[in-house]
Amino acid sequence: MIAELGIHVQQRLVYVPVESSLQDALRAYGETNSKSLISTLHVSRRVGTRQLPIRFNRDSDEILRLPVAGGDRVEW
Repeated sequence: MIAELGIHVQQRLVYVPVESSLQDALRAYGETNSKSLISTLHVSRRVGTRQLPIRFNRDSDEILRLPVAGGDRVEW
């Protein structure tokens, strides 16, 4: 059995193994060129009952290595 997390990508729920990165979630969605999305990417994480935006440097692809958590939302 493999433990998975549900991540909302473009309002569609995709599942990735625990300890996956944001790039893994984008691949599970079917996105092949995730670096091209960085300029328009919006990532938020559930904290309690609220979804809080994650701020990041858009000049770097570092955000793609962010470990995902169940309930994260990703849009572009």
